[in-house]
Amino acid sequence: MRATQGDLPDMDHNTDDNAPAAPYPTQWCLIGNIVAQRRYGPGGAELRPGTKHFSGGTKVWCFPPQWDWSYDNIVAIGRHRGSRRFMTAVVRTQSICDWRVQVVYHPNVLRHLHHGRYRNWRSEEQAREFLAWIVSKQDQPLAQE
Repeated sequence: MRATQGDLPDMDHNTDDNAPAAPYPTQWCLIGNIVAQRRYGPGGAELRPGTKHFSGGTKVWCFPPQWDWSYDNIVAIGRHRGSRRFMTAVVRTQSICDWRVQVVYHPNVLRHLHHGRYRNWRSEEQAREFLAWIVSKQDQPLAQE
């Protein structure tokens, strides 16, 4: 017998933007935007818009370092360039600009933050320390909040 949607258990990893949101507490998070253009190919000769999964200018909410303490690659949540649904992906830190620390209020982003398999920011201070480190590493000015 084939299962219908009513027979399926409620899954925490549902990414439907219209799904009812559970009451997750707000949280501080490191946030940035995907660069409009990035260098690609041998020697960076070609310019491409955004990244494979995110359009240029997409707001992304970033997790703390998970396995790469150099923070060259980062786990980020953002709206996918094709489906416009929230997704979690590994992105090169160089593909993100306009870094800032803000409180997350969006229920779908909070769901991804709290039900993901990744560690989360413990405090505003921890996120701000990483913000200062990333900005110094990339030689970028701080974005205005």
